Amino acid sequence: MIERCLDPKWKGLILNYIGDKYLYVPYFYSNLDKYGVESEHVSVWADVENGAIVGAYLLYYDCLHFFTRESDYPAEKVLDMIATVNAKVFFALSDIGTELEPHLCSQYLIERNYTIDITKMANDDIRTKVEAAEIKDLDEIVDLMLSDPEYQSIYSRSILYAQMHARLSDHFGRLFVIRKDGKIVVTYSIYAETDNMAVLGGLLVHPQYRRQGLALDIVCHTCSILTKEKKRCITFVNFNNTPSLELHKKNGAVILSSLYKFVTHAAE
Repeated sequence: MIERCLDPKWKGLILNYIGDKYLYVPYFYSNLDKYGVESEHVSVWADVENGAIVGAYLLYYDCLHFFTRESDYPAEKVLDMIATVNAKVFFALSDIGTELEPHLCSQYLIERNYTIDITKMANDDIRTKVEAAEIKDLDEIVDLMLSDPEYQSIYSRSILYAQMHARLSDHFGRLFVIRKDGKIVVTYSIYAETDNMAVLGGLLVHPQYRRQGLALDIVCHTCSILTKEKKRCITFVNFNNTPSLELHKKNGAVILSSLYKFVTHAAE
């Protein structure tokens, strides 16, 4: 039976259920670790059978995350939950994602990603000055991010700004930038953090400044900061982005798992 988790005890129970798979579902794990079950922006459900958790769901804003350790978890339950919460974005590991794909392909754009550990990409020996961004930089950063079609397809400006602002204000994420000619031309985000892990992404380079090694510089610099804090660095690379995957692997990245991301056609 799927039940809404309102008692704070559920945070520890579900984190323990995820256990050693936390690097496979870093968004789910880090959001739950940070916000628990009592945040206005986070809702959590547990699927319990005979007193044991068999699956868990976390809704952050309108993005739904799912995790199960069961090899035969019913796809119908997941589909019902997606419809119930009207998820605009949905994440699941590839086993259940493969089952869901035929049912969701008409409603959602489907993206498959590798979850990769880029901790070994840490490097202080870079040519470019990388700066930690502040809240006052958010307008310029959001404008750069929304120049990318993928972000345009998922976010309105107000929602993207609100999420970025919340993560900075809550000290749950950080932003790094490279400036050229007085403007921000590269941005990279720590989307979420726990005591031992950070989720990185949102790498955007202004078209006029690509192919100059700036992307690699900002990634290496960010990983260097995190490794000094003894945190694993986790990010995602699209299955079809072979050049990016090979570049990461060449610089020490390791594939951990594969993840499905479903984005509704109606997302704004």
